Amino acid sequence: MAEKTLESLNRRLMYALLRLLVRNEPLTEPLDGATMRKVLVLRYDKLGDMVVTTPVFTLLRERLPHTELHVLASPRNLGLLAADARIAQTLVFDGRWSSAFRLVRQIRREHYDVALCLVFFKTTYAGLLANILVGRQTLKVTIAHEERHNLYSIWFNRQIPVSIHQTMPETLVELVCEAFGWEYSPELVRFNIALTKRHEMSAEAWFATKFTTNAPQKSRVLYNISAGIPFRQWSFERNVVCLQALTARFPDVVFVLNAAPPEREAANRLVAMFPNAVVLLPATPDVLELCAFVRCVDYVITPDTAITHIATAFGKPSIVLCTPISSSIQWMPVGVAYRAVYPPAGAPADSPIEAVLPDDVVRAFADLY
Repeated sequence: MAEKTLESLNRRLMYALLRLLVRNEPLTEPLDGATMRKVLVLRYDKLGDMVVTTPVFTLLRERLPHTELHVLASPRNLGLLAADARIAQTLVFDGRWSSAFRLVRQIRREHYDVALCLVFFKTTYAGLLANILVGRQTLKVTIAHEERHNLYSIWFNRQIPVSIHQTMPETLVELVCEAFGWEYSPELVRFNIALTKRHEMSAEAWFATKFTTNAPQKSRVLYNISAGIPFRQWSFERNVVCLQALTARFPDVVFVLNAAPPEREAANRLVAMFPNAVVLLPATPDVLELCAFVRCVDYVITPDTAITHIATAFGKPSIVLCTPISSSIQWMPVGVAYRAVYPPAGAPADSPIEAVLPDDVVRAFADLY
């Protein structure tokens, strides 16, 4: 009991010291959009996270047309904004503290009115990073974590309670509406990935060459075999079984494989096994080129939610392979038809994607198609 009392006292002393050093005064009133000159959005995480934030960019650009919108991105998601006229400036944080300290002088010269901290994972880290980068004068806003409100009030001027029992883009748009005192409506959740004409024409030309002599009237289904981590990917054998069933049942469909470099060899083997029904997208480091390819298909089957979000941005229905611990309503599509396919009932809660049965994916596609 004495140890717990001492620990509690030490924690309170530490919080008090941090408050003196950081001095983020609590903000209870909505932000005054009329006075905003520059807004910084912190989105230094993954590609899918940037995609689900595009509705926020649309909302801010429409409601604050006089305001410069800047984004702190990561090397993994920076490319999505390469052609986005809504964003006046992008800055890159690679996750290392040395990178943060190099950015301090550049960021503080901007004198941002508010920093919208939209990375909700490791909020203490996010708060510390925001305070180092933008300083005391910039207001800092994030989502509310009721159980740690006192701690996070050190780092942020305002923590906004919003529902987490909805998709992430809905949560983000609701948070921004609440921050500025705007009325929230689900209709405000509008994805928008800005492509250049070059990206659009390049993707269309590739599809034209592939499908001119190969049943151009066939439906195109993007079949993504990559997810970045083994836990979220099917084995080669699972993909073979699934494609065997899909190609046999749906002869009016061409399956367009997407594969990251580590899976290119497996993808080529799949093409060789199904030469009349499967083609492989060209490898590309350009995320906007990948987005342009997704724009040209009719459906998407994927274990990776980043591809799902890109498909959502272009109104493409999706089949999403899910695990009980890595997929939730937060990361599902919004505004388009989809089917989420989980491991069968009775599978362990920590089951990987490998536990998802190919037959269940085929049935889900048949239902959607």
